[in-house]
Amino acid sequence: RIAPEFLQVGLPFFAFMLLGTFGIGSLMNSKYDKIDRKKKYESPEDVLKKMQKNLAEDKTTVSNEQLKFVPMPGQDRPDLNTDYSNMSREQLTQELKALRDSEKWTGLNFSAQKAAIKKQIRAAK
Repeated sequence: RIAPEFLQVGLPFFAFMLLGTFGIGSLMNSKYDKIDRKKKYESPEDVLKKMQKNLAEDKTTVSNEQLKFVPMPGQDRPDLNTDYSNMSREQLTQELKALRDSEKWTGLNFSAQKAAIKKQIRAAK
């Protein structure tokens, strides 16, 4: 049996606390969502141009070669094409699984590397 004091005082208190928590959470989320929508993010190329402009104005000793962006892994680059011919079939399947996991977690495209590994696996059969 529930005490009448709990129904008069305790239950409204806990209900207020619970609803207040959800209310404040939703208000804060909507506030931060609006802030994120108002932000304008710059592309890496714009950032690089701005850095080069600032360096040109400052006349510092840093060269433009030091300000180059390095391509992300997975972009078409000749140095990423690894020679898979000396790997065993087990190593190739492990490498393929690692590339799939990397693609899943980073969002990068490793299709060229995966195709080379699959070709090597087929040749090993």
